[in-house]
Amino acid sequence: MDRLFSHSMILPRRWMALLLVTLMLSGCGLARRAMYSPSTWVFDIRTRNLAVVPEEITVTTSDHLTLKSYYWAGAKDDPDTVLFFHGRGSHQAIAARYAQHILGRGDNVMVVSYRGFGGNPGSPSRAGILRDADAFVAEAVRRTGPRARLWFVGHSLGGAVAFAAAERYGKPSGVFAISTFGQFTDAAPKIVRGLIPEKWDNLAVAGRLNVPVVLLHGDRDTVVPYTSMAKLLNAAAGPTLAITMLDATHKPNMQLIGPFLAAEIDRINTGDDPLSPPLPATWSLLGKHSAQDAHAPGAVQVKHGH
Repeated sequence: MDRLFSHSMILPRRWMALLLVTLMLSGCGLARRAMYSPSTWVFDIRTRNLAVVPEEITVTTSDHLTLKSYYWAGAKDDPDTVLFFHGRGSHQAIAARYAQHILGRGDNVMVVSYRGFGGNPGSPSRAGILRDADAFVAEAVRRTGPRARLWFVGHSLGGAVAFAAAERYGKPSGVFAISTFGQFTDAAPKIVRGLIPEKWDNLAVAGRLNVPVVLLHGDRDTVVPYTSMAKLLNAAAGPTLAITMLDATHKPNMQLIGPFLAAEIDRINTGDDPLSPPLPATWSLLGKHSAQDAHAPGAVQVKHGH
């Protein structure tokens, strides 16, 4: 496999602990860089062997940064745009390699990139990354028009950005979170949880979003605990589906996930039950609940055994 797309950039948790402690003592800016681990290597994904070559796009943030990323236009007049948010230590070109697998059902697909990643100017912070997300959301609406239906898809840290960006937008059609934590501290060793300079609380945001949410998590994930998915399922206010990807690690198998997400968007749009999709043979249902019974006692249906 191309070394660009390996997950060697993900530090073992004990080394991340030592690094964060050291950098917290050196200053908050360095600690943020350790937290987000922005990949600064620049290359153009359009020179790679993709089945469909994307358009390179730029957006300008509210604080005047120009960010580069990628976009695939869908079928003419299709109002659906999937926004793909990448994770820590990644960048827009890796995200494009993942997001290309969502193509095929006519939806527009836009990769969201962040300041400080992949040759973009600036340094990452929670506030800055959310400004970046806002700029891409505005660009998606501009391209699609007033009928736009926006779907927020994120992997790992990108799931947190997807949840927050969906809430900031105010009218998302749905959120898909792949290998995403309930709170950022879930993925950090206990020794450094109090030192992490910025908080991403997906549990709180999911509890305020009354839209369809699909959670996917590998049961062999050693980066973000698999148990995070059950926490998100219990916290979510909207109709929520939690799916275990059996024997899967933190790295997403987008050849399998992408077509499933595209099909699930079609199911939701056509009024089919979003909580009862057909699943690949290597996936199983962890649990689900509807919006109406989200917070009723005992309403979350969770299958045990993983």
